[in-house]
Amino acid sequence: QQQQQQQQQQQPPVADVASAAAPTPATATGGDPPIPEEVKKNPPPSNKYADTPPPKIQPPLPGTRTTLISEAIKCKRGLKILDNLTTSDNFQVDFDLVAYGKLPGWTGIFRITKSNADLGHHFDRMPAFYMRPNTLDLDAVMGKDVLGHDNDLIEEPFQLQLGETHHVMGRLQGDTWQLFVDGKQLHNLGGYIGTKFPPMEGAEVWATDNFYPASNVSISNLVYTVLAADAPMDYLPLKSKQIILNEERPVKVGRLVTNRLITGKNFELCFNVTPTGLVDAWSSLLRITKSYTDVGHRFDRMPAFFFKPNKTELFAVMGREHFQEDNEYVETDYQLPMNQTSKVVARLEGDNWTLTVNGQVVNNTLSGYNDTKFPAMVDASVWIGDRFYPPANANLSWITYEILPNEEASRGGVIPKGGCEFGRVGAVLIGCFVWLNL
Repeated sequence: QQQQQQQQQQQPPVADVASAAAPTPATATGGDPPIPEEVKKNPPPSNKYADTPPPKIQPPLPGTRTTLISEAIKCKRGLKILDNLTTSDNFQVDFDLVAYGKLPGWTGIFRITKSNADLGHHFDRMPAFYMRPNTLDLDAVMGKDVLGHDNDLIEEPFQLQLGETHHVMGRLQGDTWQLFVDGKQLHNLGGYIGTKFPPMEGAEVWATDNFYPASNVSISNLVYTVLAADAPMDYLPLKSKQIILNEERPVKVGRLVTNRLITGKNFELCFNVTPTGLVDAWSSLLRITKSYTDVGHRFDRMPAFFFKPNKTELFAVMGREHFQEDNEYVETDYQLPMNQTSKVVARLEGDNWTLTVNGQVVNNTLSGYNDTKFPAMVDASVWIGDRFYPPANANLSWITYEILPNEEASRGGVIPKGGCEFGRVGAVLIGCFVWLNL
Protein backbone atom coordinates (compact mmCIF):
# COMPACT_ATOMS: atom_id res chain seq x y z
CA GLN A 1 0.00 0.00 0.00
CA GLN A 2 2.83 2.39 0.83
CA GLN A 3 4.43 1.63 -2.54
CA GLN A 4 1.09 2.30 -4.31
CA GLN A 5 0.74 5.66 -2.56
CA GLN A 6 4.28 6.64 -3.58
CA GLN A 7 3.55 5.67 -7.18
CA GLN A 8 0.36 7.74 -7.27
CA GLN A 9 2.21 10.77 -5.96
CA GLN A 10 5.05 10.49 -8.48
CA GLN A 11 3.41 9.30 -11.68
CA PRO A 12 3.20 11.68 -14.65
CA PRO A 13 0.01 13.77 -14.56
CA VAL A 14 -2.78 13.12 -17.04
CA ALA A 15 -2.90 15.86 -19.63
CA ASP A 16 -6.17 17.46 -20.71
CA VAL A 17 -6.55 15.60 -23.99
CA ALA A 18 -9.16 17.98 -25.37
CA SER A 19 -6.88 20.98 -25.00
CA ALA A 20 -3.59 19.24 -25.66
CA ALA A 21 -3.90 19.68 -29.42
CA ALA A 22 -3.38 23.44 -29.13
CA PRO A 23 0.20 24.68 -29.44
CA THR A 24 1.85 25.73 -26.22
CA PRO A 25 2.94 29.33 -25.65
CA ALA A 26 6.55 28.19 -25.78
CA THR A 27 6.20 26.89 -29.32
CA ALA A 28 3.59 29.02 -31.02
CA THR A 29 3.04 32.71 -30.48
CA GLY A 30 -0.62 33.60 -30.80
CA GLY A 31 -2.17 30.25 -29.86
CA ASP A 32 -5.03 28.69 -31.84
CA PRO A 33 -7.07 30.68 -34.34
CA PRO A 34 -9.78 32.25 -32.14
CA ILE A 35 -13.49 31.53 -32.34
CA PRO A 36 -15.20 34.60 -33.80
CA GLU A 37 -17.54 36.37 -31.37
CA GLU A 38 -20.60 35.87 -33.56
CA VAL A 39 -19.98 32.10 -33.59
CA LYS A 40 -19.61 32.01 -29.80
CA LYS A 41 -22.92 33.77 -29.31
CA ASN A 42 -25.03 32.07 -31.94
CA PRO A 43 -23.51 29.15 -33.86
CA PRO A 44 -24.97 29.12 -37.37
CA PRO A 45 -27.13 26.15 -38.39
CA SER A 46 -25.39 23.63 -40.60
CA ASN A 47 -26.76 22.28 -43.84
CA LYS A 48 -23.51 20.54 -44.79
CA TYR A 49 -23.42 17.45 -42.53
CA ALA A 50 -21.59 19.38 -39.80
CA ASP A 51 -22.36 16.75 -37.16
CA THR A 52 -23.74 13.77 -39.05
CA PRO A 53 -21.83 11.25 -41.18
CA PRO A 54 -21.94 11.84 -44.95
CA PRO A 55 -23.07 9.12 -47.35
CA LYS A 56 -20.38 6.53 -47.97
CA ILE A 57 -18.71 6.87 -51.36
CA GLN A 58 -15.71 5.50 -53.18
CA PRO A 59 -12.99 8.16 -53.53
CA PRO A 60 -11.68 9.02 -56.99
CA LEU A 61 -8.85 6.86 -58.26
CA PRO A 62 -5.40 7.54 -56.80
CA GLY A 63 -3.61 10.17 -58.84
CA THR A 64 -6.81 12.06 -59.71
CA ARG A 65 -5.96 15.78 -59.78
CA THR A 66 -8.49 18.60 -59.45
CA THR A 67 -7.29 22.12 -60.25
CA LEU A 68 -9.05 24.49 -57.88
CA ILE A 69 -7.19 27.72 -58.76
CA SER A 70 -4.87 28.25 -61.72
CA GLU A 71 -4.06 31.96 -62.21
CA ALA A 72 -2.97 33.99 -59.20
CA ILE A 73 -5.76 35.64 -57.18
CA LYS A 74 -5.69 37.78 -54.05
CA CYS A 75 -7.40 36.06 -51.12
CA LYS A 76 -10.67 37.73 -50.20
CA ARG A 77 -13.02 37.16 -47.28
CA GLY A 78 -16.05 35.09 -48.31
CA LEU A 79 -14.61 34.07 -51.70
CA LYS A 80 -15.99 30.63 -52.60
CA ILE A 81 -13.99 28.86 -55.29
CA LEU A 82 -15.87 25.57 -55.60
CA ASP A 83 -18.77 23.75 -53.94
CA ASN A 84 -18.56 20.27 -55.49
CA LEU A 85 -15.10 18.92 -54.66
CA THR A 86 -14.93 15.16 -54.07
CA THR A 87 -12.43 14.51 -51.29
CA SER A 88 -10.43 11.48 -50.21
CA ASP A 89 -9.17 10.23 -46.85
CA ASN A 90 -5.61 10.37 -48.24
CA PHE A 91 -4.80 13.44 -50.30
CA GLN A 92 -2.31 16.16 -51.18
CA VAL A 93 -2.87 19.89 -51.77
CA ASP A 94 -0.30 21.97 -53.67
CA PHE A 95 -0.30 25.73 -54.22
CA ASP A 96 1.96 28.72 -54.83
CA LEU A 97 1.80 31.53 -52.29
CA VAL A 98 3.10 35.10 -52.24
CA ALA A 99 2.88 37.20 -49.04
CA TYR A 100 2.64 41.00 -49.33
CA GLY A 101 2.53 42.01 -45.67
CA LYS A 102 1.54 41.28 -42.09
CA LEU A 103 -1.93 41.83 -40.63
CA PRO A 104 -3.16 41.97 -37.02
CA GLY A 105 -5.09 38.93 -35.83
CA TRP A 106 -5.45 35.51 -37.41
CA THR A 107 -6.12 35.69 -41.17
CA GLY A 108 -7.26 33.01 -43.60
CA ILE A 109 -5.69 31.78 -46.86
CA PHE A 110 -7.94 28.92 -47.95
CA ARG A 111 -10.15 26.23 -46.47
CA ILE A 112 -11.75 22.99 -47.66
CA THR A 113 -14.88 22.18 -45.64
CA LYS A 114 -18.15 20.26 -45.50
CA SER A 115 -19.73 22.46 -42.85
CA ASN A 116 -20.67 26.11 -42.59
CA ALA A 117 -19.17 26.40 -39.11
CA ASP A 118 -15.68 27.57 -38.23
CA LEU A 119 -14.50 24.86 -35.81
CA GLY A 120 -15.86 22.52 -33.15
CA HIS A 121 -17.68 20.25 -35.62
CA HIS A 122 -16.76 17.42 -37.93
CA PHE A 123 -15.51 18.45 -41.37
CA ASP A 124 -14.85 22.14 -40.51
CA ARG A 125 -11.17 22.25 -41.49
CA MET A 126 -10.09 19.56 -43.97
CA PRO A 127 -7.63 21.30 -44.31
CA ALA A 128 -7.36 25.07 -43.63
CA PHE A 129 -4.36 27.39 -43.93
CA TYR A 130 -3.82 30.59 -41.91
CA MET A 131 -1.35 33.37 -41.19
CA ARG A 132 -0.54 34.09 -37.56
CA PRO A 133 -1.13 37.55 -36.03
CA ASN A 134 1.39 40.25 -36.97
CA THR A 135 3.71 37.73 -38.64
CA LEU A 136 4.35 36.05 -41.97
CA ASP A 137 4.01 32.63 -40.28
CA LEU A 138 2.06 30.00 -42.20
CA ASP A 139 -0.12 27.52 -40.27
CA ALA A 140 -1.66 24.31 -41.61
CA VAL A 141 -4.70 22.85 -39.79
CA MET A 142 -6.09 19.38 -40.53
CA GLY A 143 -8.97 18.26 -38.34
CA LYS A 144 -9.66 14.73 -37.19
CA ASP A 145 -12.97 12.88 -37.11
CA VAL A 146 -12.86 13.05 -33.30
CA LEU A 147 -14.51 15.81 -31.31
CA GLY A 148 -11.90 17.93 -29.57
CA HIS A 149 -9.40 17.35 -32.40
CA ASP A 150 -11.05 19.49 -35.08
CA ASN A 151 -8.26 22.08 -34.89
CA ASP A 152 -5.09 19.97 -34.91
CA LEU A 153 -2.32 21.99 -36.50
CA ILE A 154 1.35 21.86 -37.38
CA GLU A 155 3.14 23.06 -34.23
CA GLU A 156 5.99 24.91 -35.90
CA PRO A 157 4.83 27.46 -38.49
CA PHE A 158 6.88 28.38 -41.56
CA GLN A 159 7.88 32.03 -41.96
CA LEU A 160 7.21 33.26 -45.50
CA GLN A 161 9.56 35.72 -47.18
CA LEU A 162 7.93 38.99 -48.20
CA GLY A 163 7.19 39.15 -51.93
CA GLU A 164 8.70 35.74 -52.74
CA THR A 165 6.79 32.86 -54.33
CA HIS A 166 6.72 29.78 -52.10
CA HIS A 167 5.46 26.39 -53.23
CA VAL A 168 3.42 24.86 -50.39
CA MET A 169 2.26 21.26 -50.11
CA GLY A 170 0.13 19.63 -47.42
CA ARG A 171 -0.13 15.85 -47.44
CA LEU A 172 -2.34 13.53 -45.39
CA GLN A 173 -1.35 9.88 -45.72
CA GLY A 174 -0.91 7.04 -43.28
CA ASP A 175 -0.84 8.39 -39.75
CA THR A 176 0.59 11.78 -40.65
CA TRP A 177 -0.32 15.31 -41.76
CA GLN A 178 2.83 16.81 -43.30
CA LEU A 179 3.75 20.30 -44.45
CA PHE A 180 6.32 20.96 -47.20
CA VAL A 181 7.50 24.39 -48.32
CA ASP A 182 9.74 24.84 -51.37
CA GLY A 183 10.39 21.10 -51.44
CA LYS A 184 11.56 20.91 -47.83
CA GLN A 185 9.60 18.77 -45.37
CA LEU A 186 8.77 20.69 -42.22
CA HIS A 187 7.02 19.54 -39.06
CA ASN A 188 4.75 16.46 -38.96
CA LEU A 189 1.54 15.84 -37.06
CA GLY A 190 0.47 12.26 -36.28
CA GLY A 191 -2.54 10.40 -34.92
CA TYR A 192 -4.63 10.18 -38.10
CA ILE A 193 -4.93 6.40 -38.46
CA GLY A 194 -8.56 5.65 -37.59
CA THR A 195 -9.42 9.37 -37.30
CA LYS A 196 -9.46 10.60 -40.90
CA PHE A 197 -12.53 12.12 -42.46
CA PRO A 198 -14.11 9.73 -44.96
CA PRO A 199 -14.27 10.51 -48.69
CA MET A 200 -17.05 12.99 -49.39
CA GLU A 201 -18.81 14.70 -52.27
CA GLY A 202 -19.83 18.34 -52.34
CA ALA A 203 -16.98 19.82 -50.28
CA GLU A 204 -16.50 23.58 -50.54
CA VAL A 205 -13.26 25.45 -51.25
CA TRP A 206 -12.88 29.02 -49.92
CA ALA A 207 -10.09 31.56 -50.45
CA THR A 208 -10.93 32.56 -47.84
CA ASP A 209 -13.97 31.87 -45.62
CA ASN A 210 -16.31 34.26 -43.78
CA PHE A 211 -14.84 33.62 -40.32
CA TYR A 212 -11.53 35.50 -40.59
CA PRO A 213 -10.14 38.42 -42.57
CA ALA A 214 -8.24 37.40 -45.67
CA SER A 215 -4.45 37.18 -45.47
CA ASN A 216 -2.51 39.72 -47.51
CA VAL A 217 -1.40 37.06 -49.98
CA SER A 218 -2.03 35.78 -53.48
CA ILE A 219 -2.54 32.11 -54.25
CA SER A 220 -2.18 30.23 -57.52
CA ASN A 221 -1.87 26.69 -58.94
CA LEU A 222 -4.00 25.18 -56.16
CA VAL A 223 -4.38 21.47 -56.94
CA TYR A 224 -6.06 18.68 -54.93
CA THR A 225 -4.61 15.20 -55.60
CA VAL A 226 -6.08 11.89 -54.40
CA LEU A 227 -3.47 9.58 -52.87
CA ALA A 228 -3.50 5.79 -52.63
CA ALA A 229 -5.03 4.01 -49.65
CA ASP A 230 -2.70 3.14 -46.79
CA ALA A 231 -0.72 0.04 -47.69
CA PRO A 232 -0.37 -2.60 -44.96
CA MET A 233 3.14 -3.64 -43.91
CA ASP A 234 4.24 -7.18 -43.19
CA TYR A 235 5.78 -8.07 -39.85
CA LEU A 236 9.55 -8.07 -39.70
CA PRO A 237 11.43 -11.32 -39.18
CA LEU A 238 12.22 -12.23 -35.61
CA LYS A 239 15.15 -10.38 -34.03
CA SER A 240 15.20 -7.70 -36.76
CA LYS A 241 16.54 -4.43 -35.42
CA GLN A 242 14.86 -1.25 -36.59
CA ILE A 243 17.01 1.86 -36.48
CA ILE A 244 14.56 4.65 -35.77
CA LEU A 245 17.06 7.49 -35.48
CA ASN A 246 20.84 7.63 -35.65
CA GLU A 247 21.84 11.31 -35.78
CA GLU A 248 21.39 13.44 -32.67
CA ARG A 249 18.17 15.46 -32.57
CA PRO A 250 16.73 17.81 -29.92
CA VAL A 251 13.43 16.87 -28.29
CA LYS A 252 10.57 19.14 -29.41
CA VAL A 253 6.82 19.37 -28.98
CA GLY A 254 5.14 16.78 -31.21
CA ARG A 255 8.27 15.75 -33.10
CA LEU A 256 7.35 12.66 -35.12
CA VAL A 257 10.23 10.44 -36.23
CA THR A 258 8.26 7.69 -37.95
CA ASN A 259 4.77 6.21 -38.06
CA ARG A 260 5.90 2.93 -39.60
CA LEU A 261 7.45 1.16 -36.61
CA ILE A 262 6.65 -2.53 -36.26
CA THR A 263 6.36 -3.58 -32.64
CA GLY A 264 6.61 -6.92 -30.83
CA LYS A 265 5.10 -8.33 -27.64
CA ASN A 266 8.67 -8.68 -26.37
CA PHE A 267 11.15 -6.02 -27.39
CA GLU A 268 14.26 -4.06 -26.51
CA LEU A 269 14.35 -0.29 -27.03
CA CYS A 270 17.69 1.54 -26.84
CA PHE A 271 18.62 5.19 -27.13
CA ASN A 272 21.23 7.78 -26.21
CA VAL A 273 20.03 10.78 -24.19
CA THR A 274 21.95 13.96 -23.36
CA PRO A 275 20.15 16.29 -20.89
CA THR A 276 20.85 19.98 -21.62
CA GLY A 277 18.62 21.68 -19.05
CA LEU A 278 15.70 21.34 -16.64
CA VAL A 279 11.97 21.87 -17.10
CA ASP A 280 9.72 22.87 -14.18
CA ALA A 281 7.04 20.31 -15.10
CA TRP A 282 6.82 16.70 -16.24
CA SER A 283 8.55 16.72 -19.62
CA SER A 284 8.27 14.30 -22.50
CA LEU A 285 11.35 12.57 -23.84
CA LEU A 286 10.25 9.69 -26.07
CA ARG A 287 6.92 7.94 -26.77
CA ILE A 288 5.88 4.97 -28.90
CA THR A 289 2.12 4.81 -29.44
CA LYS A 290 -0.74 3.57 -31.59
CA SER A 291 -3.21 6.12 -30.23
CA TYR A 292 -3.76 9.86 -30.45
CA THR A 293 -4.41 10.24 -26.71
CA ASP A 294 -2.11 10.67 -23.72
CA VAL A 295 -3.22 8.10 -21.14
CA GLY A 296 -6.24 6.01 -20.18
CA HIS A 297 -6.58 4.16 -23.49
CA ARG A 298 -5.02 1.10 -25.12
CA PHE A 299 -1.68 1.67 -26.83
CA ASP A 300 -1.10 5.19 -25.37
CA ARG A 301 2.31 4.47 -23.84
CA MET A 302 4.13 1.48 -25.33
CA PRO A 303 6.47 2.76 -23.90
CA ALA A 304 6.84 6.46 -22.95
CA PHE A 305 9.75 8.19 -21.19
CA PHE A 306 9.64 11.34 -19.06
CA PHE A 307 11.87 13.51 -16.90
CA LYS A 308 10.54 14.60 -13.50
CA PRO A 309 9.93 18.30 -12.83
CA ASN A 310 13.22 20.18 -12.33
CA LYS A 311 15.15 16.90 -12.47
CA THR A 312 16.70 14.52 -14.95
CA GLU A 313 15.43 11.43 -13.13
CA LEU A 314 14.08 9.09 -15.79
CA PHE A 315 10.55 7.62 -15.77
CA ALA A 316 9.92 4.68 -18.13
CA VAL A 317 6.18 3.93 -18.54
CA MET A 318 4.97 0.72 -20.19
CA GLY A 319 1.22 0.21 -20.47
CA ARG A 320 -0.69 -3.04 -20.18
CA GLU A 321 -3.82 -4.49 -21.69
CA HIS A 322 -5.57 -4.52 -18.31
CA PHE A 323 -7.87 -1.59 -17.56
CA GLN A 324 -6.30 1.10 -15.38
CA GLU A 325 -2.83 -0.38 -15.84
CA ASP A 326 -1.85 1.84 -18.75
CA ASN A 327 0.61 3.95 -16.70
CA GLU A 328 2.86 1.33 -15.05
CA TYR A 329 6.48 2.42 -14.78
CA VAL A 330 10.02 1.98 -13.51
CA GLU A 331 12.26 4.93 -12.59
CA THR A 332 15.77 5.92 -11.69
CA ASP A 333 16.42 7.17 -8.15
CA TYR A 334 19.24 9.39 -9.40
CA GLN A 335 19.58 12.11 -12.00
CA LEU A 336 21.18 11.55 -15.39
CA PRO A 337 24.31 13.72 -15.69
CA MET A 338 23.79 17.08 -17.36
CA ASN A 339 25.43 17.61 -20.78
CA GLN A 340 26.68 14.02 -20.79
CA THR A 341 25.37 11.18 -22.92
CA SER A 342 23.70 8.27 -21.12
CA LYS A 343 22.86 4.96 -22.78
CA VAL A 344 19.34 3.74 -21.96
CA VAL A 345 18.05 0.21 -22.58
CA ALA A 346 14.40 -0.61 -21.84
CA ARG A 347 13.34 -4.22 -22.17
CA LEU A 348 9.96 -5.96 -22.05
CA GLU A 349 10.49 -9.70 -21.90
CA GLY A 350 8.63 -12.52 -20.21
CA ASP A 351 6.96 -11.13 -17.09
CA ASN A 352 9.25 -8.13 -16.62
CA TRP A 353 9.71 -4.52 -17.69
CA THR A 354 13.31 -3.50 -16.94
CA LEU A 355 15.40 -0.38 -17.38
CA THR A 356 19.17 -0.14 -17.70
CA VAL A 357 21.13 3.12 -17.73
CA ASN A 358 24.84 3.10 -18.63
CA GLY A 359 24.99 -0.64 -18.04
CA GLN A 360 23.43 -0.51 -14.57
CA VAL A 361 20.02 -2.17 -14.11
CA VAL A 362 17.55 0.07 -12.27
CA ASN A 363 16.59 -1.77 -9.09
CA ASN A 364 12.79 -1.52 -9.34
CA THR A 365 12.02 -4.00 -12.13
CA LEU A 366 8.26 -4.17 -12.81
CA SER A 367 6.59 -7.57 -13.17
CA GLY A 368 3.12 -8.79 -14.16
CA TYR A 369 3.36 -8.63 -17.97
CA ASN A 370 3.05 -12.32 -18.80
CA ASP A 371 -0.60 -12.13 -19.90
CA THR A 372 -0.99 -8.36 -20.22
CA LYS A 373 1.31 -7.35 -23.09
CA PHE A 374 0.07 -5.42 -26.09
CA PRO A 375 0.03 -7.50 -29.29
CA ALA A 376 2.55 -7.05 -32.06
CA MET A 377 1.48 -4.20 -34.36
CA VAL A 378 2.46 -2.35 -37.51
CA ASP A 379 2.52 1.41 -38.13
CA ALA A 380 3.23 2.53 -34.56
CA SER A 381 4.33 6.15 -34.17
CA VAL A 382 7.56 7.25 -32.50
CA TRP A 383 7.74 10.77 -31.05
CA ILE A 384 10.76 12.48 -29.51
CA GLY A 385 8.60 14.82 -27.50
CA ASP A 386 4.85 14.18 -27.51
CA ARG A 387 2.03 16.73 -27.80
CA PHE A 388 0.75 16.41 -24.24
CA TYR A 389 3.70 17.65 -22.14
CA PRO A 390 6.49 20.20 -22.52
CA PRO A 391 9.52 18.78 -24.32
CA ALA A 392 12.46 17.70 -22.20
CA ASN A 393 15.59 19.81 -22.56
CA ALA A 394 17.58 16.96 -24.08
CA ASN A 395 18.99 15.51 -27.28
CA LEU A 396 18.36 11.93 -28.44
CA SER A 397 20.30 9.72 -30.83
CA TRP A 398 20.71 6.09 -31.85
CA ILE A 399 17.17 4.99 -31.14
CA THR A 400 16.80 1.31 -32.02
CA TYR A 401 13.95 -1.16 -31.55
CA GLU A 402 14.51 -4.92 -31.60
CA ILE A 403 11.71 -7.47 -31.58
CA LEU A 404 12.49 -10.35 -29.23
CA PRO A 405 11.10 -13.91 -29.40
CA ASN A 406 7.72 -14.60 -27.85
CA GLU A 407 7.67 -16.90 -24.85
CA GLU A 408 6.14 -19.70 -26.94
CA ALA A 409 9.05 -19.58 -29.40
CA SER A 410 11.69 -19.70 -26.70
CA ARG A 411 10.53 -22.63 -24.58
CA GLY A 412 13.25 -25.24 -24.23
CA GLY A 413 16.01 -22.70 -24.72
CA VAL A 414 17.37 -19.43 -23.49
CA ILE A 415 15.93 -16.24 -24.92
CA PRO A 416 18.82 -14.35 -26.52
CA LYS A 417 19.74 -11.20 -24.63
CA GLY A 418 20.14 -8.63 -27.44
CA GLY A 419 22.21 -5.54 -26.94
CA CYS A 420 22.63 -2.01 -28.16
CA GLU A 421 25.66 -0.53 -29.87
CA PHE A 422 25.68 3.25 -30.07
CA GLY A 423 27.55 5.59 -32.35
CA ARG A 424 29.40 2.93 -34.34
CA VAL A 425 28.96 4.45 -37.77
CA GLY A 426 30.50 2.46 -40.60
CA ALA A 427 29.23 -0.99 -39.58
CA VAL A 428 27.23 -2.90 -42.18
CA LEU A 429 23.59 -3.10 -41.07
CA ILE A 430 21.81 -6.21 -42.24
CA GLY A 431 18.08 -6.73 -41.80
CA CYS A 432 17.58 -3.17 -40.51
CA PHE A 433 15.05 -0.52 -41.42
CA VAL A 434 16.20 3.09 -41.12
CA TRP A 435 14.11 6.28 -40.86
CA LEU A 436 15.83 9.63 -41.43
CA ASN A 437 12.86 11.89 -42.13
CA LEU A 438 13.42 14.62 -39.54
